[in-house]
Amino acid sequence: MEVRTLENYEIHQDTIALLPHFFNNGEIGTLVLESDGCVYIRQEPLKIIDSSCQYYGSSYRGRKEGTRTVIQITHKAPIAISSSNGIYFFPTMSPTLKDCIWISQAHVLKSEKVDITRTNVTFTNGSTYIIGISRNSFENQFLRATKLKSMLDTRSGFKKMLLRNTESSVAEKRNSDIWVLD
Repeated sequence: MEVRTLENYEIHQDTIALLPHFFNNGEIGTLVLESDGCVYIRQEPLKIIDSSCQYYGSSYRGRKEGTRTVIQITHKAPIAISSSNGIYFFPTMSPTLKDCIWISQAHVLKSEKVDITRTNVTFTNGSTYIIGISRNSFENQFLRATKLKSMLDTRSGFKKMLLRNTESSVAEKRNSDIWVLD
């Protein structure tokens, strides 16, 4: 099967991971793992992260600042690409390094230690990939992304609860004979 090559890419719910790829001409691009296959992109992983954040209404810088505010993480910070769509990615190392891999928190099924510097990750589609970081580092990054997701889900759930209560209150007022204007 031949893998497609595209110029641009927006991360979506079926995106599993962004792996740096070095084309024959020396250009750094990305191998994107998706639930049903993979595709090469002629952009570096961090550029894809930034353009995807912009696609969903922010920027990498803005999302990184949001992570700092919500969970006080500044280095190797997980990013909420789109919290409303449940899309959270975390880097395996400093995002400024050319070997940094970005992984979707939602697509990690399990991780196993290969040796002291490598981890075998199994994704939700059954595929596996060996990543060049220790299992402890991998788990720490995964848990940071999970914490960010949990905190944002909690905040979003609280707003939804308030909205439901407000809608319920309005409905009760409509069903009564007496209207109370707030």
